[in-house]
Amino acid sequence: MLSRSSARGLAVVAPLPPNLSKIDTDTVKKPVGDPGTNGDDETTRDDLPLLKLNRSSEELSKIDDDEIVTIVLPSTAKASWSSEKLRSLGYIIIAAFNFSIVSASVKYASHYANSNIIVFWRMLIGLAMNCLWVRYKKANLFVGRKDRFLILFRCFVGTSGTTMSFYAMSNMPLTDAVVIIFTSPIFTFFLAAVVLGEAIDYVDLVGGVTSFVGVLLVTRPAILFPSHASGGSAPFLAIVCAMGSSLSQAIVYITMRKMKDLENLLVIQYFLMFGACYSAFMLWALGVTLELPTDPGFLCAIFGCAFFSLVGQWFLTKGFQTVKAGIASVMRYFDVVFVMCLDALVLGETVNLYSVLGAAIIISGASVIVMRQAVTKK
Repeated sequence: MLSRSSARGLAVVAPLPPNLSKIDTDTVKKPVGDPGTNGDDETTRDDLPLLKLNRSSEELSKIDDDEIVTIVLPSTAKASWSSEKLRSLGYIIIAAFNFSIVSASVKYASHYANSNIIVFWRMLIGLAMNCLWVRYKKANLFVGRKDRFLILFRCFVGTSGTTMSFYAMSNMPLTDAVVIIFTSPIFTFFLAAVVLGEAIDYVDLVGGVTSFVGVLLVTRPAILFPSHASGGSAPFLAIVCAMGSSLSQAIVYITMRKMKDLENLLVIQYFLMFGACYSAFMLWALGVTLELPTDPGFLCAIFGCAFFSLVGQWFLTKGFQTVKAGIASVMRYFDVVFVMCLDALVLGETVNLYSVLGAAIIISGASVIVMRQAVTKK
């Protein structure tokens, strides 16, 4: 801060201490003297230096303490900020890797049980782990009256989406299922326009339509790809479930915008509680016999599904705390890359060239939407 006054003023530059959180506005002392009235006076011109260098030592010695202007400059730490940003991006990549392991675990567990049983054990084991974390953090699980309906709605939609995604990953190629599920940013974009009244930009609209072209390459419907009609395309119900899971994720994102004051740990706790009860009811309604798992491979798969979901959620939350939401959302597409690698190297499935091309188109279109939305909100 500077005070324009007599040219006899002296400026003293003092660095901002690291532990100083607020600059005291009283730090600047106004110099004594009458300002010049001429518009061309040196004291009113911005093109002259703030300090006159041609003063004699005798003049400087006559300046008293009331003529000193103190300028406090904040210190910068670009290097530490950059390292913190890179660390947060690393958190998001680690989260994507954990979620890809979850997808591979679901696919592997589908060789032993149907998707409804996998959902039940994933919710139950995840609930037990999260209860330990809630107890350790001593989190408050109270929900105010105004947020209870949103919590219930978010739990229902989220659990339905998880059930549909597990069915899709169990009954169609893993890469195809994950790529379709990751069209959720496009659904979020259109839902935000309808529900929240956000404006639709022409470029964003083109990106959304282009992404759905990528979905057609991944799903390869028989009417467009006759050569893949016999066994090459995924079951229709699995494709519908993958699209439904993507839509449910978009609804969850829109709902979470209205619940941003609630702690993330609280939301996860109620989601897992609702999911365990919901999946148990679905097993009873469908007449599925539930047995305690004894096969080591199945045990490792369902435990890995619950454990890596929890770890991935933790890293994702840490990453989103520092990195801009647009960049963080695009970084989530590392999940697709990791799934393709695990699908080919671990599960031994063949990744179709159309799926790779469709994934590239979907990621490009979704990235355009996410990044432009992030820039608009600045």
